[in-house]
Amino acid sequence: MKQFFTPNFKTVLVLVVLTFNTAISFAGTNNENPANGIQVTKTANSLNFKWVTAPTANFNYYEVERSADNVTFKTVGMVLDGFDTVEGQKSFMFKESNTAVKGMKVAYYRLKQMNTDGTASYSEVVKVAL
Repeated sequence: MKQFFTPNFKTVLVLVVLTFNTAISFAGTNNENPANGIQVTKTANSLNFKWVTAPTANFNYYEVERSADNVTFKTVGMVLDGFDTVEGQKSFMFKESNTAVKGMKVAYYRLKQMNTDGTASYSEVVKVAL
């Protein structure tokens, strides 16, 4: 299992194996939208983000970005690799502590997919009511 980390090293992240029985596959070549199917769940202690990519995705890694205003985004974590699913896709998870968004009423998240050819593409923005 590869590790992933936050740039400020203040949050410890956990990677969990996930299996999805859906056919959402959005990452790929030609700067396609990397993950329109981002699922966000809230727990008492964290926000959990899940997404799945196509088996032929041309990505190197993902950066998870957050914004308070849906304009200025900041990288809050990186996901270096996912796990193969039974459908041959890759599943990914990012977990952020609720303390990171304390005091915010809403947060906006997006994925920045860094491709193997050096280009980048972005997912749609996901609005999370806190």
